[in-house]
Amino acid sequence: MRYFKLIMGFYLYFLTISACYGADVVIFFDDFEDVTAFQNTWQFISEPGNDSTVGWTDCNSAANSNDTGGGGNCAIASSDDYCFSGCSLMHVSLVSPVLDFSMCNDVTLSFLSDFQDFNHRDYGYVEISTDNGNTWTKVFSYELQDYPGPRQEVIDLSAFAGFSQVLIKFRYYAPGWDWWWEIDNVTVTCNLSTQQGIQNGRMFGYFTLGNWPNFAAVDTNITCNGSITPWFSLDYFDGSVYHVVVAYSPVSVLCYDDPAFTPANPTVLFDSTEAQLTGMMDGYIPVRVEVVLKDGGEPGYGRDYAEITVRDMSNTIIYQTGGYITSGSIYAMPLY
Repeated sequence: MRYFKLIMGFYLYFLTISACYGADVVIFFDDFEDVTAFQNTWQFISEPGNDSTVGWTDCNSAANSNDTGGGGNCAIASSDDYCFSGCSLMHVSLVSPVLDFSMCNDVTLSFLSDFQDFNHRDYGYVEISTDNGNTWTKVFSYELQDYPGPRQEVIDLSAFAGFSQVLIKFRYYAPGWDWWWEIDNVTVTCNLSTQQGIQNGRMFGYFTLGNWPNFAAVDTNITCNGSITPWFSLDYFDGSVYHVVVAYSPVSVLCYDDPAFTPANPTVLFDSTEAQLTGMMDGYIPVRVEVVLKDGGEPGYGRDYAEITVRDMSNTIIYQTGGYITSGSIYAMPLY
């Protein structure tokens, strides 16, 4: 297991997943020390009725001390600082990047917190969405009293295990000039499912999907244990313009044996890889790339399969393709 600091301007910590099933791994962590990463990676939402001038921000910008029990900076929604003259309601949310729970049996969210409620009229909610924010499920709340720090909250999110597009929302409601809610060290821990992962191996190859001119050309080399920096490059035609996507920064990688895909050789060490990486499209657009690669065996490319999805940082799909490859090859190679 290895932590990676994401390049391309994002410095949240993610864990590359290559452990065997049953292991507890941290798949997301943010201590809000890097303000640029905080601003570029989280979503800042003004909820219905809100008329505050500022929503969630970092504690240093709000000139507030960190009273959660954490060190350094933190995230804060402060009606004390940003909802006074002319403001009757601060109703704002902080939404996480998209998280993948598809490989998890159990999921736990923990965070440090300081919730100060002036005159017993404020609320703080933690909510979960699995449908890109269309609907939300409340999993935790502070209601109408102080919950002062330092304190740690631990929330079981296992009901959402198996979902691949999960958002976590911290929603703050204060009817006027009240106090604040601070959070720090937001951590999501996943207990890997019984889909077996392997420690060593790599999936690599150069291949195409589709036919000229509407085809995708891919060059990739992804290691299961993160021992080298992976690469993934994609050239595709959107009907009018060619685009280039390059990704080097892993969010998660899982290599495993899929007996249903290679029934003639059910004991092969592994034949499939699922990976998420961050990178750039056309050299300047930050993107997240989701890749599924399956090696159908040699010789011949006709049994090799790939799925590719490119999303912008707000989770909107920019490009998506998939199917059996039309040329080239995908290779699953164990490393010892």
